[in-house]
Amino acid sequence: MKQCNKCKRVLPETEFNFRDKKTGDRGKECKKCRNTERRKNIGQGEYIKKQDREYYHKNIEKKRAYDRKRGKTLKRILWYKKYNKKYYNAHKKEIAVQQKGYYLKNREKKLEWQRNYYWNNTDKRNSYGRKHKHKNREYYSELERRRQIRKQQLFEDFTLEEWKQKVGQTNDICPSCGRPFTKVYPFCPTIDHNPPVSKAPIGHRYTIDDIDVLCGSCNSSKGAS
Repeated sequence: MKQCNKCKRVLPETEFNFRDKKTGDRGKECKKCRNTERRKNIGQGEYIKKQDREYYHKNIEKKRAYDRKRGKTLKRILWYKKYNKKYYNAHKKEIAVQQKGYYLKNREKKLEWQRNYYWNNTDKRNSYGRKHKHKNREYYSELERRRQIRKQQLFEDFTLEEWKQKVGQTNDICPSCGRPFTKVYPFCPTIDHNPPVSKAPIGHRYTIDDIDVLCGSCNSSKGAS
């Protein structure tokens, strides 16, 4: 329970808006009082603009001095960025040697920090991994395909250009379901091996004539058939 600073009523915490959801901190005024205050201030826009204009004209020199100072600061930051980039491009080798020397001197300290960060941020790492996999499904499905081929000791004897030509022959339409290909899995073009990877003999080499183009959905539902 919490007391509203405006109407002095004691209400459940759910009647107060969040100020910060991460910490669970809530406002000092209840939702009803906040809404009433907002409705009162709906027509105050022009009045506030008028106040801003009056303040600007009264303090114009002060405002200009602040803008000049801020502009100089921004110019200085941009100059430093430009200078640092030039310096880095001109001294890449020396910087690499310096960084390597620092790493070798502080190797144990750096590895200890990495281990601590790794074990103390498990939830953060898992959350990032799930989001990255969800956004890059096509990339991870390609990695899994390559891993399976290495595991079965198989080889693919065709180039990327040959694969692109094979995809182009389908006019961007899946031959099995007739749906147009997209850039996002499961309707992106995928490789269908013949014979399937799980049934191919060890050392088998796939040529461009041994593969077909199917969308990811049809390819996964087809399985090892």
